Amino acid sequence: MRNITKSVLLTLTGVSLALSGCAMDAGTKTSQAKKHATFQKNATPLDFNYPIDIRQEEANNHTIAILTPHIQADENVQPYIGQFQNALVKQVQEIFEKKGYNIIHLASAQNLTPEQKSKIYSIVKIRGWIGILVDADINTDNPEDTDMNTTVDQSAGAVLFKFFEPKTGRTTHNFAINVGAEHAITYSYFQEATSSDSFAGANSVSRGATSLDSFDEANAVGGRVDKNHHDAIQTILSKAYGVVVKKIVSWVQNADLKQYRKAIDQIRK
Repeated sequence: MRNITKSVLLTLTGVSLALSGCAMDAGTKTSQAKKHATFQKNATPLDFNYPIDIRQEEANNHTIAILTPHIQADENVQPYIGQFQNALVKQVQEIFEKKGYNIIHLASAQNLTPEQKSKIYSIVKIRGWIGILVDADINTDNPEDTDMNTTVDQSAGAVLFKFFEPKTGRTTHNFAINVGAEHAITYSYFQEATSSDSFAGANSVSRGATSLDSFDEANAVGGRVDKNHHDAIQTILSKAYGVVVKKIVSWVQNADLKQYRKAIDQIRK
């Protein structure tokens, strides 16, 4: 009887240890999966911060008002357009502050008091539209190429800047910044070796190459990556944002802002 009891206890102990080992293994895999998921989620963060290298100038006693921007966005961009606009306003403010201007913010240019119109030297209106063309089967470097082995997500649209004098409402300057053609490869077809001396076939294997700039770069990445438009959209928006701020910085550095001030002073007389 004792031998039977001892045998049962040993068996139960073995089962318990096995179950415990399975639980620990499952827990480890779950933890690793969570870490992997977190890494994938943060692999392509939004980058709405363009480095601004402008020498600080003395205050010129002129005030520029920046209106709340209204950049329309398609459904792919909609979740990020608020962050895009907020970051853009902050950096536009930084750019003009470095040129010696005082900056204020307005929700609207309607119903300004005579005192406000007299105080504000210029108002900046930011608008436009940004969209992402998903799975565009086109070679952006060679649009006539129809033998494509990749598809891309590609930006479209423009951001418009309008400067106007508040007393008269006259436009003093405006320009559009094209944000199209920023792209990221999202899907590539290629041959993959199934053994040391055979291939699976040209179109039998597909691999996502999200957020990469060329097919060669896509092939250089080891292992399979799932197709992920989420990462591609963030990459494209980060590129488009950099294009916009870079153009503003270039304009501010190369334009004769003193000449603009003289013209506006003449308008305001």
